Amino acid sequence: MPKKSSTIRNENNQKGRLLEEVVAMLYEYEGYEVEKNAELPPISKNGKRKPREIDVLLTKYVFGEPIHTVIQCKNEKDKIGIERIDEFIGFLQDVGVATEQGIFICVNGFTKDAVLKADEVGIETFTFKGLTADRLAKAVERAFQYAVYLVPEVTQITVENKVSPKDAQNAIVFVYRNKDYAGDLLSLIINQWRQEKISNDLTEHEFNLKIPQGWYQIVKNRPKRTDFISIKVRVVAYVIEIVGKLEEFSIIDAKSKTTKKYRLSTTFEILSEKRKRFSVTKIFSEAQLKELINSESKVRIINKIRLPRVLYNNLYHPPSKRVWNILESKTQGLSIKEIQNLSSTINFEEIEGNNLIASAYEKPLLPFPVIVEDEQENVIDIRLLMKNRMYKEVLSYKPQFDTHPTPEFAELLAIAKKEIVKQILGLK
Repeated sequence: MPKKSSTIRNENNQKGRLLEEVVAMLYEYEGYEVEKNAELPPISKNGKRKPREIDVLLTKYVFGEPIHTVIQCKNEKDKIGIERIDEFIGFLQDVGVATEQGIFICVNGFTKDAVLKADEVGIETFTFKGLTADRLAKAVERAFQYAVYLVPEVTQITVENKVSPKDAQNAIVFVYRNKDYAGDLLSLIINQWRQEKISNDLTEHEFNLKIPQGWYQIVKNRPKRTDFISIKVRVVAYVIEIVGKLEEFSIIDAKSKTTKKYRLSTTFEILSEKRKRFSVTKIFSEAQLKELINSESKVRIINKIRLPRVLYNNLYHPPSKRVWNILESKTQGLSIKEIQNLSSTINFEEIEGNNLIASAYEKPLLPFPVIVEDEQENVIDIRLLMKNRMYKEVLSYKPQFDTHPTPEFAELLAIAKKEIVKQILGLK
């Protein structure tokens, strides 16, 4: 029997400490000095009695003088009756704290008489919500966080106007007038994506690409200007679901039944390099995304991230050096027709790797394009201006950089500034 009594007493102590801990946490952010299991001396003049222990003591200083608020916490299975309120009144009087500075918090409510008695003397009565049914632990629910990685997938390219795929040696590649490589259609699509001219909507987008000034396609071995090209892309999402823990706490006024304090706490596992693989779901529509994240949890955090690549022929573009080397080894010695046949059978994970998010952020083999529109909606290749040493013109496009800054654009602006300084100083 004594052993059973000791176990019950330890359990009750554990329940009481848990409630005190969480209540103290709820008051920590209100400018109080918060102490658990604090002590105040009784106001008895004989000085022989020990200090009284207080569950939670709140202290504020007014003109340097401490003002104490005493919180009594009871984690019991039954409602708090009037006799407990009487005990608390006596306790407050013994330590010299006004009853108006007393707060009584329990987990299963108060009797009607207890609330009336407390109200008569100014004691606030609150019911705490946020523990499990046995009152031995914090109630924990599941919370969900979704990392939604968006990427445009090229579904159709239609070259229009003066150039057709039949005539062009390479319909998606562009050169400068001297036949140096300028860029390709996929680079232009990336530029549209990075400048947010393609929305996040999980659907098919159709638009015409404007070709930068100074870009040409090779037609019968001669540079030929193309005005625009029709493109269709479908924005798809790769979704990672991360399950976390949700703790919800509140204290409710026993008289008015209104919530006086509330706190929601969530914890999630951090996506890190230690976890190389995650469960990833590919989503093609807003309806599919809504269905996937339609959990009943009170907390659903959705982060949408635009990947810095486009998908074409089941691979990211522009390719990284690592991917380019793999493709070179696979196409070594093959004819153009064999390479075209090979592209339709490429396995994404075989080339890009298992971590499709990390591979999207690999450094590209060729730099991303720096293409802007001027006030007349002409499309300008900033690298071509740099190639032609038109440094002042480059700097004139800084407002476009301010709207859509990229590392590549920043680098060109910095180089242009240095070159202008050299010209002013007469340096070569």
